[in-house]
Amino acid sequence: MAGEDKFVLQQAKKKAEIRVKEGRAKPIDWLAVTLRFIDPSRNPFEDEIADSELNVVNPEGVFEGLDTEQLAGLERDIDVYVTLEKNKTNKDFWETMHVICKERLEASRGGGQQGRGVESVSADVEKLFSTKSFDQLEALESQIKAKLRSNDPIDVDYWEQLLRNLISWKARAKLQRVSQAIMESQLHGLRNQQEEEAQKVRKKLDTILQRSGITDVGTAPGLADAEGGRGKWDPEPMLKVRAEDKALQSQGEAVFLEKIVSFPNRMQSSDQLLNSHRSPSDERSLN
Repeated sequence: MAGEDKFVLQQAKKKAEIRVKEGRAKPIDWLAVTLRFIDPSRNPFEDEIADSELNVVNPEGVFEGLDTEQLAGLERDIDVYVTLEKNKTNKDFWETMHVICKERLEASRGGGQQGRGVESVSADVEKLFSTKSFDQLEALESQIKAKLRSNDPIDVDYWEQLLRNLISWKARAKLQRVSQAIMESQLHGLRNQQEEEAQKVRKKLDTILQRSGITDVGTAPGLADAEGGRGKWDPEPMLKVRAEDKALQSQGEAVFLEKIVSFPNRMQSSDQLLNSHRSPSDERSLN
């Protein structure tokens, strides 16, 4: 059964990726693709679609604009992933999505069943939870649970409602962590991709220059990098463009390499033009 569940889960993720790539994604597909970027159980060699082919959205934004029926359907889809997923990190992700979806669904239905203390809680929630980190919210949760277990004379409805609200805030805080992790993962992948592309262009450029009689990029006018021609190509400094350069027209790799190929010919033509305009006195002065 475990092997069958794993197969069904893998197929569900692959179908979600295909629908996202083809532009016909359902809300659950966006969440599944979001998890892909932070999935510790993921094997990149099994991927049939590259990261660059998939758009990623803010997970919380997936719930925006959904009506009651759509939220109910999304909750059922999330429950399927909660059941199938065995990896602790991934299961925690889907359980967090379930908390947020359930909260949105209750609000869409008109609030659902809430305790008598809800009115007084609503005035305290923002003040108590809005500035707290996930770890601080967990500490507060422990304190509230301890109070509910105590024999102190308290308003049980109030504290139970406060606890329910806190669980929702914990889910949001955890979702922010997820979004940050996804952003960092994408940035890391983008930097690697840029560096790989830069190295490919570098190799092509070396080949072209060698055919033109130039043995090192560092000896070509204007082509040496800051580290002397053979330094590591870091894509990040390339993103820092001077204000006066932003108005210049960008060029693709093919155009750039074509100009490099014609560079020695242009230099030769310039020399010929200069020689054709030299006077006898210029020749004598050069000799």
